Amino acid sequence: MIWSISSTKSSFRTDTCNGLTFAVPRTPRQNFELLLLMKAQNIDACWINLNDMQQPDCWVVGSDQCPYRVLFLSSFFLNF
Repeated sequence: MIWSISSTKSSFRTDTCNGLTFAVPRTPRQNFELLLLMKAQNIDACWINLNDMQQPDCWVVGSDQCPYRVLFLSSFFLNF
């Protein structure tokens, strides 16, 4: 994957991406490559394609479903 950071600030729209894809680093190597690009361009923050729209505090890529379920565990103690 080759990373590109736009110098234009705007909201994301698929018809204005000039062949690029709004993405998120999926491996440690991709994360490192993006960080190197940001450092080279003197950028301290950028938007990536993560959101928690479907379930609060469960960050997913695009419109993916949250892969985690909430589990409730209970303990029972008996006194003799």
